[in-house]
Amino acid sequence: MQEYDKYQFDIDGTVLRSYRGNERTVTVPDGVTSIEYSAFSTCGVTEVTLPESVVNIGYSAFKACSGLEKINIPAGVKTIRDEAFRGCGSLKDVVLPEGLTAIGRWAFTGCAELTEITVPASVTALGYSAFSDCKKLSSAKIEGAVTALEDNLFAGCSALESVTLPGSVKTVGKWAFSDCKVLKKLELREGVVSIGEGALKDCWGLESVTLPETLNEIDRWAFAGCNGLKEITIPKNVALMGMCVFTDCSGLVITCNRKKASYGKKWSKLWLGSNAEPLKVNWLAKK
Repeated sequence: MQEYDKYQFDIDGTVLRSYRGNERTVTVPDGVTSIEYSAFSTCGVTEVTLPESVVNIGYSAFKACSGLEKINIPAGVKTIRDEAFRGCGSLKDVVLPEGLTAIGRWAFTGCAELTEITVPASVTALGYSAFSDCKKLSSAKIEGAVTALEDNLFAGCSALESVTLPGSVKTVGKWAFSDCKVLKKLELREGVVSIGEGALKDCWGLESVTLPETLNEIDRWAFAGCNGLKEITIPKNVALMGMCVFTDCSGLVITCNRKKASYGKKWSKLWLGSNAEPLKVNWLAKK
């Protein structure tokens, strides 16, 4: 490891435990492999350069660095831990490297200036609320092997216009896209089996949703408040529909590819919810 300023950096072996300096632009010494818990948390840096030796960005490593605008994430980084960049409200551009395998809970929550994100194919785990409340995030692309869109994943991303999802996704978690008010289109590919509670609640601008034949469960309030949605087709395999799935979706026309009787006598109250006018349901299966 190169010589470094011991007054600025607290380094134990190859682990950076804390930054103690007052510089706005910081270069972390070569040889450091891990940025540990709260190493830069709340400090006044605006730009950080990490060496290629870094493989781990630890819990809360840069949490609440409100002035941080730029950071490189080296090609060798495998994990970005919980809350690593939470509250970095000035962070504008983040390139996640191929080879990254895990992004923790709340990892980028509240990164208000972030406008786009691509999650590489190597990532197999995306944590709870990883990109929530990124108010300027307009485009998100998830590649590769992620099987679960965790709860609150993009909740509160009010500028999110487009989302691209991989065929590996099996479940859409609770409130995953809630309050994504300008999201216009969502295509769920074959393999998705469940949509969680409130997953797309209050996505006012949503105009098109593709639901796969593999889907078998839509939980309560999943599409509540999607008043821009004019039509939707419920696949035949959907056996479980939660309460008020389509509440506050006035004008929506639903095509349902199963028997009306299969949802029970109270189906209209249970999953159509309250609307200014009754929703129209076209049943394609024989009664």
